[in-house]
Amino acid sequence: PSETTKSGASMTSACEKEQCYWSDFYSTHIPGVAFNSGDYESIAALRQVNSSLCEDPRDIDCRANVMPGVLLNQLGQIVTCNTASGLICDNQEQMPPLCYDYEVRIYCCSSVPCSTLSSPTIPVFTDTGFSTPETSSQTTNVQPLQSTLAASTSGSSVSGYQRSRSDE
Repeated sequence: PSETTKSGASMTSACEKEQCYWSDFYSTHIPGVAFNSGDYESIAALRQVNSSLCEDPRDIDCRANVMPGVLLNQLGQIVTCNTASGLICDNQEQMPPLCYDYEVRIYCCSSVPCSTLSSPTIPVFTDTGFSTPETSSQTTNVQPLQSTLAASTSGSSVSGYQRSRSDE
């Protein structure tokens, strides 16, 4: 990555990092009911709704609007979901011949100078509550972390979960 100055000389940035994010979910097209219709969620249509979205996403996530927790391959419909086409669902390929209303989100990445990356805010825990370095004058009274954990785990076990995502 380089920048061109007014004199035409090129200079390289000292530090750049890749910053990535998932967009919100968007449904830009209401599925038609005609046999030759369907639901079409193109990347170009997403960018018309939100021009700050990237033109060349790294990944895409598609889901049915009314069943967001059901994996795409478990919906029983034939759909295409990829970063080149977006989402394509043709009524004529479905039985009964009607596509669900789908929504998509995309994963965008860009290079940004290191100086523009924001550092995460780390709360500072004390006996009377917590505060953040930027807002140290604002203190919220909460039960100390150690006491809270001890109370919530006494006599029981704590287990976590891992979220996984299918790429279909």
